[in-house]
Amino acid sequence: MQTLDLKKILKESGADYQTIAKTLFPDHKFPIKALLRVIKGEGDLGSMQISKLALLLGKEITDLYTNRWSAMPSNKKGVVSITKEDFTAELDTNTGITKIFHNKSLFHESVICKGTIPVSEYVKEIETIIKNR
Repeated sequence: MQTLDLKKILKESGADYQTIAKTLFPDHKFPIKALLRVIKGEGDLGSMQISKLALLLGKEITDLYTNRWSAMPSNKKGVVSITKEDFTAELDTNTGITKIFHNKSLFHESVICKGTIPVSEYVKEIETIIKNR
């Protein structure tokens, strides 16, 4: 499941809590308290609030979520790269070999699957390798 780590988002963006709180909770008497409840996990943001947050921070909505893999441009011909946090996986489409890096350091290299599989299954295989390392 993809989650929204509001505390991390606000810390990384350097956004002013008061401004964010007033924007996300304009009708609340104490908007900062409402924001802090969400940060503590005692409440959730609605879709309109998430949309406003993304707009305010100048980000795409999907960029606010954690635990997701993102496509990454590769300058290597025939190589498809995806990244998540400190991990990068590179699939050589010619050989079928996947290389998995943590902080740019290679820690796994193998053929993860033989034949064609859905991308979601491929990502699950990568996640299993990372979890078991």
